[in-house]
Amino acid sequence: VIGEDEIQNFFELKKVKLGEKLEGVITGRSDTGLYRVSFSTARQIKLWDALEECYHYRKKVKGIVKEIVKKGYSVDMGYGIMAFMPFKESDIENDVYGRKKLLNKQIEAYIIDFIKNKKILISRKQLMEEEAQRKKEEFLKNVKVGDVVKGEVKRIKNFGAFVDLGGIEGFVSARDITWGREKPDELLRRGQSIKAVVLEVDKEKEKIKLGIKQLTPDPWTLVGEKYKRGQKIKGKVISVTSFGGFIELEPGVEGMVHISELTWDTSLKKPSQVLKEGEIVEALILDLNPEKRRISLSIKALQKSPVEEFLDKNPPGSIVKAKVVKTKRSVVILQTTEGNVEAEMKAEDISWYERKDPRKEFKIGQEIEVCVLGKKEDGKAVMVGIKQMEKDPWERVAEKIKAGEIVEGVIKTVTDFGIFIEIEKGVEGLAPKRELPLKRDQNIKEVYKVGDKISAVLILFDKEKRKLILSPRLLQKKEEEEILEKYTGGKKGVKLGEMVGDIFNKKNE
Repeated sequence: VIGEDEIQNFFELKKVKLGEKLEGVITGRSDTGLYRVSFSTARQIKLWDALEECYHYRKKVKGIVKEIVKKGYSVDMGYGIMAFMPFKESDIENDVYGRKKLLNKQIEAYIIDFIKNKKILISRKQLMEEEAQRKKEEFLKNVKVGDVVKGEVKRIKNFGAFVDLGGIEGFVSARDITWGREKPDELLRRGQSIKAVVLEVDKEKEKIKLGIKQLTPDPWTLVGEKYKRGQKIKGKVISVTSFGGFIELEPGVEGMVHISELTWDTSLKKPSQVLKEGEIVEALILDLNPEKRRISLSIKALQKSPVEEFLDKNPPGSIVKAKVVKTKRSVVILQTTEGNVEAEMKAEDISWYERKDPRKEFKIGQEIEVCVLGKKEDGKAVMVGIKQMEKDPWERVAEKIKAGEIVEGVIKTVTDFGIFIEIEKGVEGLAPKRELPLKRDQNIKEVYKVGDKISAVLILFDKEKRKLILSPRLLQKKEEEEILEKYTGGKKGVKLGEMVGDIFNKKNE
């Protein structure tokens, strides 16, 4: 007879059928004279024999981890036979904090010490190491550079991460995790399943170098299409240095803003006064070179410069005060009293009438009034002038005379090709030699002298080009025609020489 307690403890006994043979060990007799038979004892004897064979021939055994005991686990091998597995033999990694994860789980292991009916010591670690070695050999046999592999993140360091590829460990350096500047622990976590590209394989040293960022295109290959000069962007400040700051436009794409492009404030000494790591800023793309992986940015380009603010308040034509800061042969450097903005005045903008030497005209520190002309080409200064405070003499002349009229002036210069006549202060015109009433034997420099007054017909006036062409010859011809008109009564075909001859003959008669 088999006891009720064994029937309840062993599932196979619950399903036994009449006539079915069972193995058991006689343990005694009952009060009724029947033999007591132990099913579990018989199974234990067979199991001990089987476990002994597994020990001697290094075969795998199975068991269920029941509880944590001192320095290890108690493992049920079946039919009441318990084995001991030390913590150090439970896993390749002796994870102190993860020991409970094996409880109530079936495991496979090797028996590493055995005394029949007394002691069983097992190692799951050795079995795992063998399996890992097999997988490692298989992996190294088949893997090649460029393969995409799957793995589990095991350890994360500042310089990179170690990845379990199934029997062999691969390493991905921090610079190969992302195209950006994120740290490994910002993107990866222990136990995370990832994909990576095999970058290098050293089969002798059993080392695998991996890359995660290589799964996606290098963002710099698209920079030329996505970004243009003059484009406004938003980005995160990822680094501040003594000479400027680096701004991330997108992961892996950074631009640099030089300290000179941070602000219009010339008192700025350190970029850290206006830039903070992690903040989002707007900037303008000044230049980009995808081949050299460089983008130049400007923050101040999106702000109104002091020059622009000054011109908003003092548009061209305004009269302002400024102090002389420096004089050169061709320019005066000034600082406006209002706004302390740099201003420049060219030598030709001092006077309408003659070119002045700024070094002789002005003293350092002298305050003068100037007319605002506009912004310098580079935008760094206001252009001003003094002569613009009075009307352009060419405009005054344009209002008084026009082509075809007779003008009077003073000869200022005599040259071989003509004479220059000043018809009003600051306005000179040229009377070309062909427009002078010279005889063939007359020398231009003997007939015309500097300082002589002269009249001429204005035949060309171009205010924009500041060009006047004068003709004393036409004036003489015009005067001759008027004389003929007076003495001939408008009779045609009579020449001035003939008319003078007739008058002379009549007097002799």
